[in-house]
Amino acid sequence: MRPVEIALFIGLAVLILLAVLLLLRIHALRREQTGLPGLLIQDMEARHRAVLTDLHTGLAQQSDRMQGQLAALQIAQTERLAETRATVTGQLGQFQSAMLEKLIEQGRAEQGMLQDTLKGMTAQFGERVQQLSQTVDGRLNEISGKVAERLDEGFKKTNETFTSVMSRLAVIDEAQKKIEDLASNVVSLQEILGDKRSRGAFGEVQLEALVRNSLPPDAFSFQHTLKSGARADCVLILPEPTGTVC
Repeated sequence: MRPVEIALFIGLAVLILLAVLLLLRIHALRREQTGLPGLLIQDMEARHRAVLTDLHTGLAQQSDRMQGQLAALQIAQTERLAETRATVTGQLGQFQSAMLEKLIEQGRAEQGMLQDTLKGMTAQFGERVQQLSQTVDGRLNEISGKVAERLDEGFKKTNETFTSVMSRLAVIDEAQKKIEDLASNVVSLQEILGDKRSRGAFGEVQLEALVRNSLPPDAFSFQHTLKSGARADCVLILPEPTGTVC
């Protein structure tokens, strides 16, 4: 309950109490008047009227004073409310300003943290990209080296194959020439082998060439004279138990 309402309630209670007391007093006087003479009754009524007039005047003055006090209380309360409102408004403004400053500082701090985080992520991303580029370059260089090595090996093998083919072609050409020479020699050989002595001499020559190409020098002897005095065209001197073979 507000102070103004409390004061008004107290004033009304006082007025009601005075009215009750006045009614009780009037009732008591009326009881006393029943046994008094007429003049005394008139005097009593005049006094009663004077008391009522004084009471009414007092009540009116009390009411005026109470109204003045109520007006003063209302004015004071209005002023206090205005002061309180101004104080609360100022405090609220200060609180809003402080909160706004805190929010601004917090926003700046969060923005700085976000920028630092972005810088860190950008640096990490750059490092990873650089590492990936180095890895890719290394792999490419390795692959290029292997490809170049394999190409060199392929070229080398191709050259070797080509050289081998050319060598074999040369051998084939040489063999072809030998075949042609052999074909011409066959005709001459047929002519030579037509004579018995010629065949014997040719056989000795072929045998000597075959033995010399197949055995070491101490393993054979040509035109070897035996113990019996006979002469052999070729004797093979082999290890025991084979021994000498004519």
